[in-house]
Amino acid sequence: MPQRHAPQVTECAPHVKIEQIHSDANSGESYLAMPIVPVMEQNMKTATFKIEGMNCDGCANTIKTLVESEPGVQMATVSFEEGQARILYDPQSTGEDRLVAAIQKPGFRVAGRH
Repeated sequence: MPQRHAPQVTECAPHVKIEQIHSDANSGESYLAMPIVPVMEQNMKTATFKIEGMNCDGCANTIKTLVESEPGVQMATVSFEEGQARILYDPQSTGEDRLVAAIQKPGFRVAGRH
């Protein structure tokens, strides 16, 4: 009987892992690779906010930096041209009201939520 080796887990991209299950090299069997989705990612939410008061891409970058520093925020995209922010976050760690507060702290205004 071929000897089985413990699974090896490697990261191939941020927040995506591949599990490789190897068999004995002499058996000629190949390995199985499957994505492992972290439990945290399954509970993520996306919030989109309409923002007033941005004058340039620098304003959008300021908002992005502030929002991404909040606990539980995985990613934020902020567009000056569209006047909006789209935020991927863990609702167990933060809420929309806290995200709104972070956006409005430097003087921008959240005019709507989508």
